[in-house]
Amino acid sequence: MWDKVGKTILLYPNDFTTIFVGEGYLLRSDIIQSPSYYGLAWRTDVSIPLPARGWSWIGHPHRTPVLLSSVRVTNEDLGETRTVAQDMAAGSDSWVNWNLLYWNSYEDTAKLLAVSGGDDNMLRPWYGYRIWTERENLTLIMPVE
Repeated sequence: MWDKVGKTILLYPNDFTTIFVGEGYLLRSDIIQSPSYYGLAWRTDVSIPLPARGWSWIGHPHRTPVLLSSVRVTNEDLGETRTVAQDMAAGSDSWVNWNLLYWNSYEDTAKLLAVSGGDDNMLRPWYGYRIWTERENLTLIMPVE
């Protein structure tokens, strides 16, 4: 699990008896395999808090992929919500760097998720992403598509 405060990765028990909404988890395997997991998907938009400025881990909470461009971000201090396009157009006043990083375990390489020009433009189930925020007290809103 990613510890947002200490900026470290914490090892988690193998049984996954308790997981928390809004936390990011990385699954590691020593062999190439097709893992299967059971989880309940939200059927509504999901809010993911990003309380601190800097790097955070996020996951995708839905069963189907979502275009990065359909995500919204709320600045809790201002009470204002922006689409990705609106935030990117804000230039130096942008709240989020919309180039997210993820690990491709099959190729053993880091990849770039971006609205355009990256390795992918879709947030995908069971992927973990690193996101950089320029402000504190932000909330990502992941839509159901």
